[in-house]
Amino acid sequence: MPRFLFLLISVFCWNVKANSLKTCFNEWDSTADIILKDEPLYSELNFQDNVRKLVRPQGYIAVNSTRDVQIALKCLQLLNLQFAIKSGGHSYEKYSRGNTDAFVIDLSRLNEIEFDRRTQSVMVGAGVQAHAVSKRIWEMGNYGLPVGGCPTVGISGFTLGGGFGPMSRKWGLMCDNVVEMEVILADQRRVRASTRQNADLFWSLRGGGGGNFGIVTKFYLKPFDASAQLIVSTISYEISDFPSMFTKWLQWAATNPASSIDSIIYFKIFAPDSLVLKFVISDKDLDKSIEALNSIKRYFNEVDDPEHMKIVPFIDSLYPFYNNATKPSLVYEKHKSFFVSKWLNSTEVNSFNEKLVEHSYAQFLIQLCGGKISEKSATETAFYHRGTFFELDFGFTVPLRKDGDIQGTIADGEELEPKLKQFTESISLFIKDKAAYVNVIDGDLQCPLEKYYDKNYSKLKMVKRRYDQRDVFKFPLSIPLTCVCSNESCVHG
Repeated sequence: MPRFLFLLISVFCWNVKANSLKTCFNEWDSTADIILKDEPLYSELNFQDNVRKLVRPQGYIAVNSTRDVQIALKCLQLLNLQFAIKSGGHSYEKYSRGNTDAFVIDLSRLNEIEFDRRTQSVMVGAGVQAHAVSKRIWEMGNYGLPVGGCPTVGISGFTLGGGFGPMSRKWGLMCDNVVEMEVILADQRRVRASTRQNADLFWSLRGGGGGNFGIVTKFYLKPFDASAQLIVSTISYEISDFPSMFTKWLQWAATNPASSIDSIIYFKIFAPDSLVLKFVISDKDLDKSIEALNSIKRYFNEVDDPEHMKIVPFIDSLYPFYNNATKPSLVYEKHKSFFVSKWLNSTEVNSFNEKLVEHSYAQFLIQLCGGKISEKSATETAFYHRGTFFELDFGFTVPLRKDGDIQGTIADGEELEPKLKQFTESISLFIKDKAAYVNVIDGDLQCPLEKYYDKNYSKLKMVKRRYDQRDVFKFPLSIPLTCVCSNESCVHG
């Protein structure tokens, strides 16, 4: 068959399916909008700041209510159409965009935020972004949530993957602050998941990753009192200072610091030559805050220097992220992660630094674990990695070429991918951990689901079989009904 004729038939078939989908939605009186490729709103909905693995799905289903989600699932299954689920759209592998044959259920209009003063809880729609809920609950009475470091990340995917961030040692994971969820299952039933109802589903949705068991439309969260002033110390170093600084940080971290202290190392995150060490102390008791500060000062004498230290309200401690929640510029970005359960010795630190010098494009952040994260057991929720020492999130970011050449930028990024693989293999020799963070989802991992979920993986498959027997919610790294780990990857069986 001539190629032009094949393309013509394909376009005709897709138009028929799209029209059938719209007809189905109309028959059920859905208020959702179906936006196809040739419609003006499509380019806005399909904007992807990360040009790695650009996807152009068949269309977007912009839902306005929980009922719209139910109708979308019904019609998509009746017509045997592929679909993906998008909240914030921050999947590194673009799984929330599906593929060229898929329709995307876009949850961004489910952006309600309702604060209940009686219960001191907040209902958050699945389309809400981190900066929006943080701002709203702060305005409602100086409340906070342990959000991540990026303002435009959707609360939905962040929470379902566990929700590990720069405030987690003090306040726990985001999933630890959830009291209930509203979920639409594969058979379109709307159910509540909590410790009292569908407890196994609730367990799975707290760390089991997004898009596996159903579509969560509402989160009921328990914010904390964030009225206490925080001590924030941000110290900048030369890149060449990394081995000595990191060695001291590891020595300090090994003393089991108070849970009121969170700490992050940023390597080439803010600029190509930047190395930043940040401490945040959060405690209402001033004496305890000073005690925590002194525990850091024994290793980093400059921590309380006025040049580095500030006393700020909680909402300002999220700076620079939440004061710059603007539309991001285009980049080619790839990241990987390790949860590390050992303290590196001086030889290993030097080896790590040698690899960083060799791979000068590499950037990373290291977040200290422990504190309130480890107060729960590894099996209390689906998020398993509670006993680890620190999380290493690493990769590279290639900015858009100055002439705006997107294809050239993609070529620049693709050139670094095999180098990043070499870097990963080289540091794996001394890090030796087999744990990774599902929210830094990585299609290159061998047996990724075992690394994301460890001993909780078997239970997650059991829950999957109970709530999604026909594997309706499926993408390349979703939890399968059965799974066989080959030498290459964990594959659906």
